[in-house]
Order: sequence, then C-alpha cells, then structure tokens
Amino acid sequence: VRLAVGGVFLWFGLDKFVHPENWFGWVPTWIWPLLPSSPTTFMMLNGAFETAIGVLLIIGRFVRLASLAAAVFLVSSTFMIGVNEVTLRDGAMLGGCVALIIHANARVRQPLSDGLMRLMLSAYAIFVFVTGVMYLR
Repeated sequence: VRLAVGGVFLWFGLDKFVHPENWFGWVPTWIWPLLPSSPTTFMMLNGAFETAIGVLLIIGRFVRLASLAAAVFLVSSTFMIGVNEVTLRDGAMLGGCVALIIHANARVRQPLSDGLMRLMLSAYAIFVFVTGVMYLR
C-alpha cells in the first residue's frame, strides 16, 4: 500500500514539473485569482509537495506524517474540485493513507489513541458514503 500510494503521488508530482499546463484544468477557476503566483509556479509547488510525499512513502520514512499529509491533500482536493470521476481513485488512495497511518501507528513511540483511530476510520467511512451519494445523484 505504501509503495502504491507513494508511486501515484510521485508520478503525479513529477508530471506537474514536466507538464504543468495539463493540470490547470483540475484547479477551480475561483482559485486562480487568489494565488500569489503564476499557475505554472503553483503547479510546480504542488508537484514538489506531491513528490516529497511520494518519496517519503516509497523509502518508508515518516510514513505516518506523509500519509496524514497525503490524506489531508486528498480530502481538500475533493472539497475544492468537487465530486467527479476521479473521486473514486482519490477515495481509494485515502483509504490506503488511513491504513498506512494505522499500520505506522503501531511502530511509533507515541501512538494515536484508540478513540482518535476510531474517529479517523469513521470519518473515512462517512467520506466514502457522502462522496458516493453525491457522485450518483
């Protein structure tokens, strides 16, 4: 799971450096005027963030932190872009991130509480249900 999620983030992150203009259409038009930089610079910064997450997951360093950052990124992307045909892929990747957080939680010095873990799993289940209903309507 770590390699799969990391590979997708690495691939998409590097592609934002090579073809930043291909990603412009995924950014809602209301965001462009709010950016302090050009669209290309924004995509390159986004690509650097995704590449860093991908590399950390692939090499197995800071897995819980990288998975959490990836999860926040995926959820925020869904809220900004809306529910569409890509939501299923992002929902599956989000599930992978939750699984990685849970797995990594057993290996760190300061594990998350059981209550927080249940809350995270419940939030994921609600996310999948709500986005599924929104997509089907």
